[in-house]
Amino acid sequence: MRFTLASLLVLACCGAAVAQQQTEASGQAGPLTMAALVAQGYEIKAAAPNAGKFVVWVQKGEHAYACDFATVRNARCEEIK
Repeated sequence: MRFTLASLLVLACCGAAVAQQQTEASGQAGPLTMAALVAQGYEIKAAAPNAGKFVVWVQKGEHAYACDFATVRNARCEEIK
């Protein structure tokens, strides 16, 4: 099953709300996830399929991250320098 960009946006936004609630409840910042970035105000600028996964680029001001989005619960984000 392939995700469309719209599906990806919906999943990211839902995950952002959950991540924000978990962070507020624990009082600690967890690992950097796409949900956390969206909760911090980063906007999804582009997404592209890559070997059965998606690479999603998010940006806020001059800061940008690329997220390797394998599944809803398995996304790894790294800052683009």
